[in-house]
Amino acid sequence: MLYPIQHMTIRLGVLGAALFLLSACGPSASTEPAPAGGGAGAGGSAGVAGSAGTNGGAAGTAGVGGEGGRAGSAGSAGSGGSTAGGDGGGTAGGGAENAGEGGEAGAPPETEPEAIPVVDESSLPEPASQAGFIELEPHEYQAIVQSPQSLTSARARLFYRFVPADTDAKNKPLFVFFNGGPGYTSMLLLTFGTGKYTLNADAPLDPPQPNPDSYTQLGNLLYIDARDAGFSYGIVDDPSNVEQRVAGLTSASFNPEIDAADFVRVVLRVLDQQPAVRNNPVVIVGESYGGIRASLMLSLLLNQPNPRFVDAALTEEITAHYRQVFPGISERHWGPALFAKQFGWQVLIEPLVVGSLQAQEQRRLMPAAEARIAGTLGVDPSVIHDACSDNASHSRAWCAAIDAALSPNVTDPALFQQWMGTPAEAVPGFRASERGQAFRFGEPSPQQFSLPPEPTPWLATLGPLPAWDRYFNPGSAASYDGFDNIFRQPTYGGDFVNAVMHVNTLVTHAAFDTTLCEEALLPALRDLSALAPQLKSVDYVGADPDQPSERIRLTFDTELDPQLPSERTIYFPSYEKSGHSVTETEAHKLRQDVAAFLNETAITP
Repeated sequence: MLYPIQHMTIRLGVLGAALFLLSACGPSASTEPAPAGGGAGAGGSAGVAGSAGTNGGAAGTAGVGGEGGRAGSAGSAGSGGSTAGGDGGGTAGGGAENAGEGGEAGAPPETEPEAIPVVDESSLPEPASQAGFIELEPHEYQAIVQSPQSLTSARARLFYRFVPADTDAKNKPLFVFFNGGPGYTSMLLLTFGTGKYTLNADAPLDPPQPNPDSYTQLGNLLYIDARDAGFSYGIVDDPSNVEQRVAGLTSASFNPEIDAADFVRVVLRVLDQQPAVRNNPVVIVGESYGGIRASLMLSLLLNQPNPRFVDAALTEEITAHYRQVFPGISERHWGPALFAKQFGWQVLIEPLVVGSLQAQEQRRLMPAAEARIAGTLGVDPSVIHDACSDNASHSRAWCAAIDAALSPNVTDPALFQQWMGTPAEAVPGFRASERGQAFRFGEPSPQQFSLPPEPTPWLATLGPLPAWDRYFNPGSAASYDGFDNIFRQPTYGGDFVNAVMHVNTLVTHAAFDTTLCEEALLPALRDLSALAPQLKSVDYVGADPDQPSERIRLTFDTELDPQLPSERTIYFPSYEKSGHSVTETEAHKLRQDVAAFLNETAITP
């Protein structure tokens, strides 16, 4: 869900540092410190010499495919640097006789792994169904798009639902699902067209039915609710203190960068709880604003340390994860190309990804899109303004009925157990008696008092809550000032293109979406290329590069930067019956398209 762009004030911000585009797309610097004693520092990319030793030795010259290796401890640091010979990456500084752990000059280079190393999982338990909370501690961080100053996020518990694959779960990919908003629950994706059960969009209050198109046929599923949305809630020492509650809902905890970091932490911690899938491929599935969230998550996961978001604790957590997934692989090979062997797929359902440029192009194209939709439906274009923006082929009442049906479906005790695989009272941190520090609302707000009472059977099972708390709230009551940048500047488009360079990408193109008209995606990317010279061209694949097709090709200037790929393709399938929420109306086609996409890009679910 995203608020319709046509109702927002869009302002184009000033581009900084070439959108941060490609700022960290090359090999990452090693997190290991350079050793004392004149060795060339670790972290040079393949074929680039390490830096000079700290005690005066000259930098070793790295051979093809090598880096200036590490010398042993202090030794003869000042005696001139040895040269790594041939294709090797041997020791720099201190002379070969003092090579120590850096290895001898001329040693054969390590080759970059072509896949995630296979480990013996026979002793590991099968992935198990789970529903629960991941508690997030306060974290100090710097997000340069938000503020030059350090910020600190508040404590929170984020709700998640993990569903194992129908068969061979240990070897199947993990699909990470989330809706957008920002600040909207992911239970909409869980209840429509993706999980083991599904609702009927035309009769959303009917009981959920077994879903013939469940993604459990393709892999393991993980649904995550954002801070303060859905079942997630904040934590303060004394929630009866309104100042503490308000402080927990500020933009320091609610902005695109910390939101993405939250989701990365939840993914990594759930993978730790499910060790049999820890090293499996991961497919990120985001809807609407979830497109920006996916881009930022991938920026964090593929580029560490990250120039856009500095969070030492998160860097440590990601680094620890990769050491488990890529055991025995030298950190000289660490970087986006390696990490994308795990986090190398994204499926974006009607996403916002190019920020202000996408909004700008949507405004320009909307009259033509409305005329096209009106022609398809055989109505006057003025009628489209009164239709549902999420699906212009339906009335606003149709969309409202779906939204209204969500809470009753997940807060009925029996239905909760059907969706989540466990009773709500069995989930640690759910009962009233276990959430004494929980809160949802800061100061009393119209939203708080406009929500319907939670069902009596639900409260009887879990216990009553104080006025500042609530078990389920589809949309967060937090301040969203921190998200204003997504509509003010094109920076986030750079994050999307960075991701596409390494990550196989599918973007849906729904015929009746007037919330986010994906016809604006290609011209928005072309606008971005005018600001970022590394991106040479953006065209539809086909006889006419300007005629919409089911593939979009991006080409890059490899003369400007030889590390760039020459081209990448975005899969862009059409959905002729759908609006913003494709899983509500064409779940079967989308799942078929996702399966084909994964097969073509080397995951066989």
